[in-house]
Amino acid sequence: MSGAGANWSTTELTEFLAAVSASPDVAAARQTAVERAAEAFGAEAGAMVGGGVALASIGFPRDAVPHAALAEVAAHGGALAVPGIGACECLAAPVDTAGVLLVARGPEDEFTREEMSLLRGMARVLSLSMRTLAVLEDQREREALLERLTEVQRSVVDCGDLPDTLSAIARGAAELLGAESAGVRLGGQLAAWSGPAGRPPLLSVALHDEHEGGALEVAARTDARPYAESERDVLRAFAEHASLALSNARNHADAVHRALHDPLTGLGNRVLFRERLEHALARCSRLGKDVAVLFVDVDDFKEVNDRLGHAQGDELLVALAGRLRALLRAEDTAARLGGDEFAVLLEDVGDGAEAVQVAERLMAELERPVRVSGQDVAVGASVGIAIGRSGGDDLLRNADFAMYQAKAAGRGCYALFQPEMHAAALGRLSLAADLRRAVDNGELFLHYQPIVRVATGEICGVEALVRWQHPERGVVPPGDFIPLAEQQRLIVPIGRWVLREACRQGAEWHRRRPDLRIGVNVSGCQLADSGLVADIESALADSGMAPECLVLELTETVLMQDVDETAARLHEIKALGPEISVDDFGTGYTSLQYLQRFPIDSLKVARTFVDGLDGSDDHATLARAIVDLGLSLGLLVIGEGVERPLQLAALAALGCDFAQGFLIARPMPAHELGALLAQPVLTALPPRAA
Repeated sequence: MSGAGANWSTTELTEFLAAVSASPDVAAARQTAVERAAEAFGAEAGAMVGGGVALASIGFPRDAVPHAALAEVAAHGGALAVPGIGACECLAAPVDTAGVLLVARGPEDEFTREEMSLLRGMARVLSLSMRTLAVLEDQREREALLERLTEVQRSVVDCGDLPDTLSAIARGAAELLGAESAGVRLGGQLAAWSGPAGRPPLLSVALHDEHEGGALEVAARTDARPYAESERDVLRAFAEHASLALSNARNHADAVHRALHDPLTGLGNRVLFRERLEHALARCSRLGKDVAVLFVDVDDFKEVNDRLGHAQGDELLVALAGRLRALLRAEDTAARLGGDEFAVLLEDVGDGAEAVQVAERLMAELERPVRVSGQDVAVGASVGIAIGRSGGDDLLRNADFAMYQAKAAGRGCYALFQPEMHAAALGRLSLAADLRRAVDNGELFLHYQPIVRVATGEICGVEALVRWQHPERGVVPPGDFIPLAEQQRLIVPIGRWVLREACRQGAEWHRRRPDLRIGVNVSGCQLADSGLVADIESALADSGMAPECLVLELTETVLMQDVDETAARLHEIKALGPEISVDDFGTGYTSLQYLQRFPIDSLKVARTFVDGLDGSDDHATLARAIVDLGLSLGLLVIGEGVERPLQLAALAALGCDFAQGFLIARPMPAHELGALLAQPVLTALPPRAA
């Protein structure tokens, strides 16, 4: 049943219970039940049938009630002729052994499963009420029972919480029988008690509960006080009504819990976190203390989720949430705000140092690999910290700003909020909005950086690098908008445009240089996108560029997100004809075993190692190892980030095939590179080692 259907059913059942229970006798209860049921279902007629006759009815003339027809429908089902309406569909539910409650409605309006459940609930309530009224008709305590039942009904209508409902049941039982004490026992444990403790119960009846068996117990004012069977019957009737209230209170408690907690991880949600934050601020403000809010964003989660699948992504989030919960004190609060974002509330913090210590422990714990579907997955987290004692919304927002600053600083970092971060965050939001329009507005363009053969200086390839000409800010540095495009998942449409434009330009150059390779970077988001293969195929077909001249560059980090999925996707791409190159090689975690699974054609030695070639022997040793590895696997090896002559000479001495960097040429517009392509070699290069 949907949430709306459940609320409707509960409301109708509660009103039905209140109306029937208020009836003065059994006959009135039957008539009230029929009228209320017909009203609830929008029925043209209704009846309570027992012993072959209609004991109560509505929708028929008083002197022309079709007793036989009603008895037939009650016993065997079928349609019922209603005066002025015709044949109507019937819905019936047994009222214990007392008969059948039924309603009839026009054939064009079929009864639903939810309505069947509601009518059964009404029949049960009617049965309980009639039994109660039958007892009350013979008991002097009738008024007291009605009063107590009304109070229980009120707890149902008001959806009181579970402790309040249990207390009301215990208190009502004691007053109903004039007992000294009364209590509710659930699962063998005393859940509520009214009156002096310590007296053993002299009367106990079953209390039916969906979750665990229970009992309603009362104790006399004196041990000699006997309880008659009629009083036991009264308590049983009260217990049955109390059971309804108890079930409703449990349902209410469950609904409240669901409203305040994340269904996946069991942590609090944003609503609960904000409530706890406001309470903490009010208390700590009185005490002159601060609270800290930590905004936690899981690094690389979107890529992991895209590659492993949403089920495995959920499994990862559950494991991370468990680690987060285990790190905190009982008085602290952890919540999942949505997606891969979490928040932590720390109360009574003395200064920023304490919050920083928690952030460091948290990051260290989340960096440990998580076993997901048989493989280890490593993510980590970026944490923003805000500290203060007023303004819950401001604290949460400031922690969010600080988190973005931490993420911009690199993977697995934290940052304390500073006032200038607010302006920076607003600037990022504005820039992101502009970036969404950049492709459609034609603001993106490409620069190309040559790649030369070390031995000859011949330009054998170029790398396409995207640039952004903002209409007001001018040229936006790639370091400012590329990470933003990754965070906002705009890198997929931007990457699609880069691929098409690079292929178009490459096809023009191939008229003069048919062997020129055109390198295009592919991000993790693009590789995970199901449309990447089709995008590559379309760009090649529309431009007419030879597929073997396209080089797709991926970093080690992208390769290692999900080895099986990545290998399958790269083999699919390779079937189209492009070459595959590993960018920034040596900075990731690729093992030789995994490297051999990918259809790779070339490696780019990371700038970190090239920078040290004219310095320490350690860097030279690492660079040589990378070059030797590439050559041993039959791959082309490219040194990138070459800025000094000694670096180029060292690469040549190591046997590196190709080089790229500012020493050779800076990235340039297509028309400038076209002029360079007219030269057989770059004569401006410094002398190379033999």
